[in-house]
Amino acid sequence: MCSMSGVRMEWSNDGELLAVAGYVRLPDQDCRNELRFYRRSTKLQLAIVLPTQVRLVESVAGCC
Repeated sequence: MCSMSGVRMEWSNDGELLAVAGYVRLPDQDCRNELRFYRRSTKLQLAIVLPTQVRLVESVAGCC
């Protein structure tokens, strides 16, 4: 079904869709967060790549 790590899953109230969230480790050691929706028939309905967290850059001395 999926090759994600850190997986969380939950069925919709009517039991028709399964939401699967997790991350995929990329070759350069970065991660890609994904959210996938599957039909009860196990057919992938929708896949969304979620933005990763961005590290905050420290302000430059004397700025602001």
